[in-house]
Amino acid sequence: GSRRATGLKGTRASAVQLSVRDVSRTKDGMGRSRVSFANDVRDLFKLQVPDSEENDLFRIVRSEDVYASTRALMNQVFSDLPNPDGNFVREFQTSGFDARVWELYLFAIRGDHVWTVDRPYDAPDYLYSRAGERVWVEAVIAGPAQKLREPTDREKLREFIDHGLAIRYGTPLGNKLAKRYWDHSHVAGRSLTIAIADFVERDFVRWSELGLRRYLYGSDFVLTSERGEPLAGVSTAVASHQYGSKTIPSGFFGLPGAENISAVLFNNSGTIAKFHRKAFDSKIDRSYRLVRHGFCVDPRPESIVPQPFAYVVGLVEEPWSEGLVIFHNPNAVRPISRLFFQGAAQWWFRNGNFEVSEPEFHPFSSVTTALATESGEVDDEFENSVDAFAEWLVNRTQMTETDIASAYERHRTVRQNAT
Repeated sequence: GSRRATGLKGTRASAVQLSVRDVSRTKDGMGRSRVSFANDVRDLFKLQVPDSEENDLFRIVRSEDVYASTRALMNQVFSDLPNPDGNFVREFQTSGFDARVWELYLFAIRGDHVWTVDRPYDAPDYLYSRAGERVWVEAVIAGPAQKLREPTDREKLREFIDHGLAIRYGTPLGNKLAKRYWDHSHVAGRSLTIAIADFVERDFVRWSELGLRRYLYGSDFVLTSERGEPLAGVSTAVASHQYGSKTIPSGFFGLPGAENISAVLFNNSGTIAKFHRKAFDSKIDRSYRLVRHGFCVDPRPESIVPQPFAYVVGLVEEPWSEGLVIFHNPNAVRPISRLFFQGAAQWWFRNGNFEVSEPEFHPFSSVTTALATESGEVDDEFENSVDAFAEWLVNRTQMTETDIASAYERHRTVRQNAT
């Protein structure tokens, strides 16, 4: 994993350059033609639809100068994507923008050189390979069309996190389960995962994996330790989720047919902001700087709350897989080895207890802020100001005594209700 960053400068990371293979047409082991591209870069941003049909976020990325490097990187990734869906570009420019960004991210993750990512069939979307093990990955999102929105009343946020998010994720996951991909001859005998992301809201701050974890396992983790003690707790069963007028059973992994889903993947940073940060090159992008700030895992054994972080993009390395969370299905007929997703955050649920493995730096959520110069050219004074801004963000967002007390009080309340 990458090391923790709290506003201090680290190792400078170069912009990612994904290789584009020479044009060739070969036959794979099953006799199907496969095509790769070079020089002929496919263009996601050459408008194929009327202005009136453009997705609002696509229009921003397509037209604003600050995203020039981002557009180039996304085109590189798309150009190297084997056998793309014929509707990919049109949907990317219109109502399918979020879903296509998520699919592009799941392919770009191969840039970490940890997994080989291929697309031998239309479905599932990708075949990941590592150390001789292969895992199918099918992408899905909770999209803007969903009517279930987060509450404006902060007092109702906890209910939304515990139950509303489960209903939000339950619909797309259930739809994918109904597809029965495991019945396809090319999937049979291999592990199958569903990769889900939440694109319902347009907020800058995105929900962490907490709500999804409760729904998948039908269980919550409740602390039994007190303030200052190493964290310890027990799991409590969650039977159902009710939010508004809708109620669904909890425990996706216990649904009929779900034993064929080996794991569920999640990442709340597989977004345009990820491509923006990965594409940024301080030697080329001379008119602005990017600052990423948010909250990450606090490694101290007694810490109940996350810690803030902030850094200037380009000074800290960010893998494509950073933020990736793998929830292993305890009922899976084809489990995935621990090694396969090593380096990402991984969750297991065994004998009524949770087990988690996390990288050194695991962000729960973050915001990327672009800071532009008035002169159009970054100088030392501006660089110093950006560094100071990152430090200020860390200090400003430190958890307070009230935050810590509130977290412990919530767990006490849950324990009392369970009893």
